[in-house]
Amino acid sequence: MLEKTNPGTITYLETDEMGRFKYFFMSLGASIRGFRTACRPMLYVDGSFLETNCGGTMLAIAQDTNRQLYPVAFGVVDLENNDSWMYFIVKLKEAIGDV
Repeated sequence: MLEKTNPGTITYLETDEMGRFKYFFMSLGASIRGFRTACRPMLYVDGSFLETNCGGTMLAIAQDTNRQLYPVAFGVVDLENNDSWMYFIVKLKEAIGDV
């Protein structure tokens, strides 16, 4: 739905073999375009815990030309481990391309 109403938006939802939630990734089209045109070519990636049964969240933040924080992508994962970080980083790279 987001991809239809927000041009350029990228979303992914992945489940395990039993159909249980594993990963979610989202980057709004406007955020991608803004990052490519008005932000420094550097990302800050951090993980933070959600107080739900889905696990933690991961964020990719950039800095715009006014040195303000600029959200680029969001992810929710079942566990914060190497696999979930790799999933997030790969999807982030697919979303923003080469900078």
